[in-house]
Amino acid sequence: AGPLFYAPGRRQTETGSKALSEKVGEKVRAAVREAGVQSAQPNHAWRHRFKTKARLHGIDLQAADVIQGHASDTEGQRYGIWPIPRLAAEIAKLPRYPVTPAWAAGQDDEEPGGARGDG
Repeated sequence: AGPLFYAPGRRQTETGSKALSEKVGEKVRAAVREAGVQSAQPNHAWRHRFKTKARLHGIDLQAADVIQGHASDTEGQRYGIWPIPRLAAEIAKLPRYPVTPAWAAGQDDEEPGGARGDG
């Protein structure tokens, strides 16, 4: 499993195409803006929001660091792995965010990609 929040470390692959992290970042930014959140750095803002919500809802802070891809504080914390079911249980403590794209809420005349809906 990879990080929940991507930090584009590589700008391009060996073939010159965009790195997966950059492609994911572009898709996330587009979805966030479509949902009405206008920010220059939406991915970074979500990292702060996640950490705040983790504290508010009692998520194990070491698990929150693992989910966000942060380094461990001590050598002992680096030992072993965090099983996915354990991390999923922590994530399940968070409230759900209902998101309705503008086009689905009737604020736009057509779906992304035009009338064919191929976007």
